[in-house]
Amino acid sequence: MRTLDRYLLRESLKAFLLALTVLTSVYILVNLLENVGRFLQAGARLGDLALYYLLLIPKRLPEVTPVSVLLACVLSLGTLARHNEVLAMRMGHWSTLRIAAPLLLLGVTVCGGLWAVTEWLAPRTTALALDLSETRLGKASRYRRTRENDIWYRAGEETLLHIGILQTREGVLREVTVFRLAPGFVLVERVDAPVARGEGAGWVLEGATIRRFADGRLVGVETGARYPLALGEGPADFARIEKDPAEMGFQELRRYIRRLLASGANVRRVLADLHAKPALAVLPLLMGLIGVAAALRVGRRGLMVSLAACILVAFLYWLTFSFSLSLGRGEVLAPWLAAWLPNAAFGTAGLVALLRSR
Repeated sequence: MRTLDRYLLRESLKAFLLALTVLTSVYILVNLLENVGRFLQAGARLGDLALYYLLLIPKRLPEVTPVSVLLACVLSLGTLARHNEVLAMRMGHWSTLRIAAPLLLLGVTVCGGLWAVTEWLAPRTTALALDLSETRLGKASRYRRTRENDIWYRAGEETLLHIGILQTREGVLREVTVFRLAPGFVLVERVDAPVARGEGAGWVLEGATIRRFADGRLVGVETGARYPLALGEGPADFARIEKDPAEMGFQELRRYIRRLLASGANVRRVLADLHAKPALAVLPLLMGLIGVAAALRVGRRGLMVSLAACILVAFLYWLTFSFSLSLGRGEVLAPWLAAWLPNAAFGTAGLVALLRSR
């Protein structure tokens, strides 16, 4: 690697780390201001708050990292262009792509790091943050979520509920088991049902198998029954603990989809989220491409103008991506097309702009 390549990488890396720190700090500050009342009422300690927001950072990195790469490319290369250093590179017979190569390498490296964070680190830290929020920053929770995203819920002293799959948007619980207990934690009834649907103020388990016990022995079995279940929580309450696809890694989400398929659920909505994960993982490279193309035009337009234009492009991308993903979830577009169409459009525009830079 040449000295000039190392110089470009060093300048862009400093700008990237600065932008990433500032954007992450802004997110933490805004979130803290929104929830400070709840934290004060719960008597949260400063150490718990610091740990909570530290654990939330990996979850937010996919949102702030692409914009940080964009800003880094514009600021670092744009500053060089203002001081005629880019002109000197061109006089040394460096082509546009050759000048852009070190910054695009940074984008590729960030893509790999971001994929590792979203696949391995973010799901774990988000689960720890949720547990911390429910136990030490709020009221003690009656819910516990396992590694496979199953939910254990204590509904009073005599009822224990296990939920395999939450689909709160549809008002459905799947793979539900209800344990009725007598004093001394003695099992008196077990109800298994593939589906529970919200009806009125409670839930109804459909196609339930009811097993009744006495003195530890099975005394009766009833199959295919409708079993009413009175709970204080409805779909909106369960939505609070439902794990969003954005909180899952790619492999975890794929396993979740397989479970949904096995239970007979419609997976089209979640498939769009699955395809969105690799599409978003390459977004730093796409933003780097747009940033380099804008920075090479700084001499004619000015750094602040190019910076404002790139921020507008980033906003338009997220708007387009959200709309396209909604079409995929609503079965208007194929899930893979909904996830990758914005990348294809903005990536092509960025590449054309880069190649036309002189």
